[in-house]
Amino acid sequence: MSAAIPAGYRKVGALKGGHWFPMVKTRSGEHVSQQMLNTWRSLRKWDVKIVNDGDTAIYCAKRIG
Repeated sequence: MSAAIPAGYRKVGALKGGHWFPMVKTRSGEHVSQQMLNTWRSLRKWDVKIVNDGDTAIYCAKRIG
């Protein structure tokens, strides 16, 4: 993946062909799911940016506050 990740953000997952690929784990050790990320985003706990890299959407996030 050669897409530019925004400064201050980190890759948390990727969506390719309708399948979610987690790239990080939570403090409790479980993989970050797409549903979990969307919940945190709606609760304003994380700021999420989506970077397209060909046919893959890379989800980049940073903690708010």
